[in-house]
Amino acid sequence: MAPNCVRSTMLSNFSCNEIDVHKAVTLAERFTSDIYIAADGAACNAKSLLDFLGDFCPLMDSARVKGVGVLVTIGARGGDAEFAVNALIDLVSTWRR
Repeated sequence: MAPNCVRSTMLSNFSCNEIDVHKAVTLAERFTSDIYIAADGAACNAKSLLDFLGDFCPLMDSARVKGVGVLVTIGARGGDAEFAVNALIDLVSTWRR
């Protein structure tokens, strides 16, 4: 099923650390919508700390080491999808070193 709302942001010179990921998961859990975060072909459940740390962060760290930017896409499906996506895009956009 297609998401109700999708937004993307380009991240460069960023870091993906456990504190940032915990904040994102905690924020995502406030919403009832199903939420995913994707970058460079990898996607994970934004409400799962293990998905984030296991799938998303290694990809982000690899891109940082290479010195390239990453297009991060957040999508959600549900009654509060637009609010969820906007809140998470705002948070992820602050992930800078």
